[in-house]
Amino acid sequence: MYFRHLLVLLAALQFSCSAVSMRQDDILNRSRELNQKLTVLDTHLDTPSRALNLPDWALHEKSEETLVDLPRMRAAGVNAPFMVVYTSPSLKGQDALVHALALSDVISGWVEDYPRELSLARAASDVPAAKRDGKISVVMCMENSSPILEGRLDLVRTFYRLGVRYMSLCHFKNNHLCDSSTDDPLHGGVSKFGEEVIAEANRLGIMLDVSHISDDAVRDHLRLSKAPIIASHSNVRKLCDHPRNLTDELIRGIARGGGVIQLNFAAQYVSADYLVKYNERKALLELKEKEIDERLAGQEEKAKAEKEKLSASTPRPPPPPLEDWFEHVDYIADLVGKDFVGLGSDFDGIGAWPGELKDITSIELITAGLLKRGWSEKELAGFYSGNLLRVWRKVEEVAGR
Repeated sequence: MYFRHLLVLLAALQFSCSAVSMRQDDILNRSRELNQKLTVLDTHLDTPSRALNLPDWALHEKSEETLVDLPRMRAAGVNAPFMVVYTSPSLKGQDALVHALALSDVISGWVEDYPRELSLARAASDVPAAKRDGKISVVMCMENSSPILEGRLDLVRTFYRLGVRYMSLCHFKNNHLCDSSTDDPLHGGVSKFGEEVIAEANRLGIMLDVSHISDDAVRDHLRLSKAPIIASHSNVRKLCDHPRNLTDELIRGIARGGGVIQLNFAAQYVSADYLVKYNERKALLELKEKEIDERLAGQEEKAKAEKEKLSASTPRPPPPPLEDWFEHVDYIADLVGKDFVGLGSDFDGIGAWPGELKDITSIELITAGLLKRGWSEKELAGFYSGNLLRVWRKVEEVAGR
């Protein structure tokens, strides 16, 4: 009798596990179908910077050096990638400008090289139009506006004409436009010239991105901008206390103005536990790098090579689970609503991300996770493109006035 009951119990357990597995498979299949059906955009991909350092790589080729390429975007259903013109804070003046022009050329070159696959989006309406034509709509954007040289508003217009449709004023360091969230205050927010750049972006129809800038600078954007603003790749500070992440006050301010927060996969902005270990590793590396600089003073190339070797040999913390990232989605949805959150992965610009993700094709796991949370198809459509396109259309409307 006991043996028979055990067999029944085991059979029931096996059936239960099979049912769960089937449900998971069903959800993944549904996710893939939805990602092909919906307009899916990602507001922050640093693939152009990777391409600049991989001169022999072409966008239609899969490379271990990148997480994004044409075949994987097709497989993922991503049909509106926002490709970033990123300028390192180490580049100043004309060097920054030349670098930004080189990256914009990379992006424009892709559109020219793959005319049947890609088109450049210059207006919000271009994104759904490209999907109807079976094309991927590439959106050019600028991270760190240091290439907009002091007093040169004409360069805002130049990059707009090249295709830039959102811009953030600074990155990890302050510049002549704005204070960074990860630097000591210089302007108390946005500089006087930064205010002029904000006004010119409003006039032209360029979205303003507040990822990376200081809290005071975000407040200045909320005060100065006549159009809604975005955070193209930022997370929730309440869940992970990094200055790059947004406070509840700023999240509410962005939502109140009709903007949107696009969430980032970077592990150090996702997980509080990972951030502690990340900072410990960073402090250790900085200590050893200082010793390298002192020992190899005047030998920059040799010092750089030794630092790269050191970084490669120093283990990174284990990545956080994807569930930690979903907590940021849930938090914003609960705080201000599902109409004010989206995806800005930062793929090809980050060193670590939730462990379940492998590349751009992993977006199916995001859709699956949202379906499990009860998100409807309409809400998913907002998350993946509707919320951001609403902002873009409003920015264009303000520019038209």
